[in-house]
Amino acid sequence: MITLAIDTATEMCSTALVEDDLVLAEYNLNAQRVHSEKLVVLIRSLCENTGIALNQIDLIAISNGPGSFTGLRIGLSTAKGLAYSLEKPLTPVITLDALAVQAPVDAGKIAALIRARTDEVYLARYEKQAGQPPQRIGDYEYCQLAELSDKIENGTFVLGNGVIAFREKLISLLGERVTLAPDYQNQLRALSTAILGQKQYQAKPKDETVTLEPFYIQEFKVQRKKNAV
Repeated sequence: MITLAIDTATEMCSTALVEDDLVLAEYNLNAQRVHSEKLVVLIRSLCENTGIALNQIDLIAISNGPGSFTGLRIGLSTAKGLAYSLEKPLTPVITLDALAVQAPVDAGKIAALIRARTDEVYLARYEKQAGQPPQRIGDYEYCQLAELSDKIENGTFVLGNGVIAFREKLISLLGERVTLAPDYQNQLRALSTAILGQKQYQAKPKDETVTLEPFYIQEFKVQRKKNAV
């Protein structure tokens, strides 16, 4: 099975081509507000440099949140357009689940953090045993940084762009009782989305092209400035 994965849920614009367990190519671009300009370019480069045409792809996997409102919309619209035109199935992957895959094989307890607004994060907790995929514990959550001291257990491996954004605050809140991932492990990669997308689709083949919407955890609210009096 050849899977094209797209991840635009965070500041990283990431795409990957995976054939079964073999990584064919992965392109990551970490820059502000480039998703709308560069995503299609990266996908085209994947195909050109691997010699795989778009019509040879068997599955499209897309990170569908939580994450950036604009980034998720760009990724999903591109993935849906490809799925419609190529008549290929589309499967969603929760960004926090994909992050947990990037934790070390012996991580044990894992907390995945995606930056939301100021001092707020999306959180999910997992347990990971050597040789086994991460198993989520509890719900996906939207919470304040100050709440994390009560939600994250001792000995937890914490990763995600929430660590990049709030490292010093997390050190102050959690101290030495957790391990904060180095930044190279904190950026979400399409490779993780491809791996999970393949497994999910093989376990339960279902095309979600028509019904799929971004997963925000909480309702997105547009903040409007008050009119001057």
